[in-house]
Amino acid sequence: MSNGEDAPVSSPARSVLAYPARLPEAVREAAGRLDIALVPVAGEDAVSPREPITGAIVSFADIPQRALRFLEVLSGGTGGTGGAGGTGGTGHEGVASRAGAGSHAAIGGGAHAARPVLAVVSASQLHWIGAAKGLFSDWCLAEARAEELEMRLQIAFRITEVAGTPEDRLSYGPVAIDPASYRVTVAGETLDLTFMEYKLLAFLVANPERVFTRDALLSRVWGYDYYGGPRTVDVHIRRLRSKLGDRHANLIDTVRSVGYILRAR
Repeated sequence: MSNGEDAPVSSPARSVLAYPARLPEAVREAAGRLDIALVPVAGEDAVSPREPITGAIVSFADIPQRALRFLEVLSGGTGGTGGAGGTGGTGHEGVASRAGAGSHAAIGGGAHAARPVLAVVSASQLHWIGAAKGLFSDWCLAEARAEELEMRLQIAFRITEVAGTPEDRLSYGPVAIDPASYRVTVAGETLDLTFMEYKLLAFLVANPERVFTRDALLSRVWGYDYYGGPRTVDVHIRRLRSKLGDRHANLIDTVRSVGYILRAR
C-alpha cells in the first residue's frame, strides 16, 4: 500500500555468527552501530541460536588455521576426524547446518550469497585470503577505518538503514549514486566498486565541472592523515575509467599538469 509518500524503510536486526567468539573491537563496534546481533561461536562447537542466522563474520586474527577450517565447515565440510581443534565431525556439521552450509558464494563468483560470510584479516595476513578463496562472500582488513568496516558489513549483509530520497541521491550525466545503499549505476547498469573507488567517484559527481589537483583529491577523499602519494589517485582514476567502460570513461577528464575533472562531453 502507498499513501503517495516515500516512507523510510528500515531493516530488522540481523543475527550473525561471530568466529572466534571475540571479534576485533573495531568490527564489533561497527556491527553494533548497524544493529547486528553477534552470535559468538566458541571454538568449533555447534550453536543453537534462537533467531535465524543471517550469515557469519570470521576473523583470522588469533589462529588463522582454525579460521580457515571454520570457513570450510560453513561451506559444507563434513569436519571429519581431523580439523583444527580436534572436535570431530558432529560439532562441525552442527555449525554448518545452522549457518547455511554451502549457501554463500566465492568472492569472485558473481553470485549473491544467501547467507554471506565476511572474512576479516590483518594487513599481515593477506596471504590467507588466497588460501580461503571460494569460502567467503567478501573480506576486509581489521585495520580499516570505521566507515569502511560499516560499509563492508552493510554490503555483506544487505543492510539498508534508510531508503535514500531523491534529494539524497547524486547524479551527473549517466552516473547515479544512492549514498544510502552505496549503489552506483551508469546508464542504468550497476557498477561494482571498491570502497575508495566509490568515495572518489561520489566526490567527483558531487563536484562536477571543477578541476581538482591530485593533492586536493588525496586530502578530500583519502583524508589528511593518508600518507600515500599522487600515484594513488592516478591508479584509482584508471580503475574507475575501466569500470565506467569505453562509452563513459571520458567523463573523467585529465587536465594536463593539474589534475582531474568530471565533465560531460
